[in-house]
Amino acid sequence: MHPILSGPRAYLRDARDAFTHAPLEVLIGIAAAVSFSLSLRQHAPQPWTFVVAGIGLPAVFGLSVLHARGVIGGPARWLASGAVLIAAGLYATFVFELDRGSEMWRAFCLAVASVMAFSLVPLAGAPRGDDGEARRRFWSFNLATAGRVAAVGFWGMALWAALAGAVSAVVSLFGLGSPGNLYGDLWGAVAFALVPWVIVGGLPELAARMDDGGRPAPRAARLLGSYLYLPVLAVYLAILAAYTLRIVATGEFPRNLLSPLVLFAGLFGFLGSLLLEPLVDDPEHPALSRLIRFFPAVLLPLLLAPVYAVWVRRGQYGWTEFRYIRLALLLTLLGLAVAGTVRLARRRRPLLAAVPAALGALFLLAAVGPWSASAVSRRDQAGRLRDALRQAGLLEGDTVRSALPKRSVPRALYDRIESAAEYLRREHGQQALAAVIPAAGKRTGGFDVMALVPATTSCAHDYSTLVTGELPGGEGLQGVAGGTLYHLPLRAAADVARDAGPRLVRGVGSSVLVSQRSAAGTWSAAVDLAPIAARIVKAAAGTCSPSATLQVLTQAEALHPLVDAAGGVRGQLVVTRLSADQRSSAAGKPSAPRLLDVDAWVVLSK
Repeated sequence: MHPILSGPRAYLRDARDAFTHAPLEVLIGIAAAVSFSLSLRQHAPQPWTFVVAGIGLPAVFGLSVLHARGVIGGPARWLASGAVLIAAGLYATFVFELDRGSEMWRAFCLAVASVMAFSLVPLAGAPRGDDGEARRRFWSFNLATAGRVAAVGFWGMALWAALAGAVSAVVSLFGLGSPGNLYGDLWGAVAFALVPWVIVGGLPELAARMDDGGRPAPRAARLLGSYLYLPVLAVYLAILAAYTLRIVATGEFPRNLLSPLVLFAGLFGFLGSLLLEPLVDDPEHPALSRLIRFFPAVLLPLLLAPVYAVWVRRGQYGWTEFRYIRLALLLTLLGLAVAGTVRLARRRRPLLAAVPAALGALFLLAAVGPWSASAVSRRDQAGRLRDALRQAGLLEGDTVRSALPKRSVPRALYDRIESAAEYLRREHGQQALAAVIPAAGKRTGGFDVMALVPATTSCAHDYSTLVTGELPGGEGLQGVAGGTLYHLPLRAAADVARDAGPRLVRGVGSSVLVSQRSAAGTWSAAVDLAPIAARIVKAAAGTCSPSATLQVLTQAEALHPLVDAAGGVRGQLVVTRLSADQRSSAAGKPSAPRLLDVDAWVVLSK
C-alpha cells in the first residue's frame, strides 16, 4: 500500500522510536518549533535556529544513516555531528544577518549543498567498480526519502488543518476570545518539530532500502514519469527550442525570462531523471525512456543563449548574488549536458550521482571562500562604485574625498553611483558601503546614500522628489515644556468635527494650525513649517528619487511654541517626522517645497 494511505500507524511507531535512532535531529526540530513560537510573540524573526536546522539537519541525518549502515562508528558519528552543528551555529551567530540579502543567498546555498551531500550518502560503502549496485543504492534510497518526505508532509498539513479547524470550532461555539498565536504555534509544532521527527524516525527503513536492489519502480514513480515529467519537460524543451531558433533567425538579444526557463527545464530534467532511473530501459515506457536518455543532448544547445545573455548583463550591471548563482547554475548544467551527451554517444546509462555531486559542489563554492557569490558581488559592486566616483572626480585613493563641495555630474553617472551604493548597503551592510564612503559608517538607521556623496544632477521634467525628515532615535529632546501631552494626526480642516479637544490641521501653504475648542473658549496657533520643508528638500537635492529620502531633523526644528492671536503662549508643537516633496517644472527648475504630512506631539500648558 502507498505510504500516504498506510502511513499514520507506521508513522506513530516511527515517532516513538525516533529518539533511539536520531536524537539530535529530533532536538533540532523541537528547537526550530520553539524558536518559531518565540518569533511570533516577539514580532521579530529568530533566524538562528532555522539557519542551523536548514544547514545542519540534512548533514546530521546523513551521518546517522551512515552509522546505521555501519559505514562509520558511534564516536565518529557524534564527533562529526557536533562539528556540523557547531560550524552552523557559529555561522548563524557571528556571520548571518537577516537584513542582508547576501547572507540570505549564502544560507540558501549552504542548505542546498547540505541536501545534495545527503543524497550522496548511499554511495558511501558501495562496492567499488560495481556501477550497477551503486546506481541501485542511490536510486532506492533517494526515492524512498523523497516519498517519505512527501507523505509525512501531506499528513502533517492534514493534521494542522484538522487541529486549526477544531480550535476555530471551539472558539466559535463557546464564544471564547481570540486564540492569539495558537494557530501559529500549531503550525510550528507540526511543520518544524513533528514532521522532521517522523521523517528521521524512519531511519531503519531508509537505511534498509539500499539493499532493495533490482526491485521495479513503484507505480507512483511510473505515473509521475508518464503524466508529469514527460509532458512538462517536453513542452518546455519545445518552447525553448523554438525561441532559440528565433534568436538565431532574427539576431535579437535573449530576454531575461530565458535563463529562468532554461534553469527550470535543466534542473527538472536532471533531478527528475534521478528518481526515474529504473525506467530508462523500461519497454513499457519507450517515450519516457528516450526523453531521459536524449535529454542532455537536447538541452546542450539551449544553454548557449542564456549563458551569453547573463554574461553580457554581468558586464553591463556587474555581479549580484542572483546573477552569480544563475550563471554558475547554467554553466554547471552545461557541463552536465556535455557529460550526458558523451555518455549517450558511448551508449552508457545517463548521469546519476554526478548530478547532485556537481550541484552540491556549485552551491558550496557559491557560499564559502573568496570566490563565493557574496565575495565576488561585493568586490565587483565596490569596484563599480569606485570607478563611477573616480569618473566624477570624487574619489581620493579608494574612498570619497572629504569636505568636497557638491558638483554636478551627468545623469547616467549619477545613477551608476546611486545604484552601486544602494546595492552595497542593502545586500552587504553598512560597513561594506563605509569602505568606499566613510561617512556611511557614522550613520544609524535608514538614510539616503546620495546625501553622503558630494554630487548632484539635474532631474528630468516632471520628476518628483519625496523627502522625509525625522528626529534621530536614541537621542533626548531638550527644552520640552511641561503640560498635557497629545499625539495628534494631521487632518484637513474640512474633515475635523466640531468637537472639543486639541486638533492639528493643515494651514496655508506649508503651515499647520493647532486649535482647541473648550468651555473656556477657543484658540488657535499657526506654525510655519516651510523653512524645515525647504531645508530637507535642499539637503536631498540631486537625488531625483521618487522614493523617500531620509534627512535628520535638528532639535531646533523639532520644537515650536504655540502662540495664539493675542500673543499668549499655549504650549509647544513637537515635530518628530515631516514629509515634503518638490517637483521639477517644465523649464527644469524645481517648484516650491510642498508639505505632505507631519507626525507631531502637542504639549498644552496647564
